Formats: sequence, structure tokens, C-alpha cells
Amino acid sequence: MQRRDLMMLGGMAALAASTNAAAASFDAGGNAKFIRVFATPDGGSDLEDVVIAQGAKPIPVTSMTAGAYRPPKSAQNAWHQVPQPQFTVNLTGWLTCETTNGKKRRIGPGDLVFLHDATGKGHLTTPEPGVSNIFIRVPPDFDVLAWARGA
Repeated sequence: MQRRDLMMLGGMAALAASTNAAAASFDAGGNAKFIRVFATPDGGSDLEDVVIAQGAKPIPVTSMTAGAYRPPKSAQNAWHQVPQPQFTVNLTGWLTCETTNGKKRRIGPGDLVFLHDATGKGHLTTPEPGVSNIFIRVPPDFDVLAWARGA
């Protein structure tokens, strides 16, 4: 899957849900970006915005799977890790992601997130009603920062 395909998926989700949400996946200069949630060396977690370079190469499709998730109405908020590195695209609704250092980010339709906190305490996800998203798993050794730089 090429970067443009991944971004198109997020863009289609944003258009289907809300035209205002599409702007969240791009910075002020119109560059595609994603939110990276990652484990810190002290066992905690953090998040940051990462801009995707124009020269970002295709991601190996053979090592990726996709699935859909809609949290149950009774979803409990609990700190959790991801089972493996994965992109997620919010399709509908809003949720808040919180990291152990206190950062919180509201994530909406069309937002692209890379979850890479498979160790440590993980992150806390608080979904609002009507959230659905897809997960696109990548190999454990996938270097998302090198990919985003176009390396």
C-alpha cells in the first residue's frame, strides 16, 4: 500500500463523516501528517505529530492486515498497549487518547494515528458514542519515522 493509498483511505473516511475533520490529517502547510503514540524509555508513553515527506515509500502490503473496531457501549477506560505496531484511521465519532505524561489528543474522523506502545504502561483511550475505526497492522520492525522521512 502506498502512502497516497493510506492517506486516501483516511481522506475518504473524513469525507464520509465530516468535511471539517479532513484538515486534522494535514499541517498548516498542507503536508500530510499522523499522530504517533509511542512507548518511552521509562515505561511510559507519549504522543507527537509527524509530517509525512513527499518521498515516503510504499509500505509492504504483505505484512499488513486490516480490521474494524467499534467499542461496546460499556467500554471501560483502562491503560493498554497495542499488540503490535499499527496505523488506525478513525472513521466515525471522536475519542481521546491520553499518554502517561498527561498529554491528551482528541481524535476524530479521518485522523491517522500510528500506535507503537507495545511495551510499558501503554495509553488510555476514551471513546465517545459512535466511534468506529480500522487498524492496519505493520511488521514489528517497521520504522515509521524513517518511512515518514522518505528514507
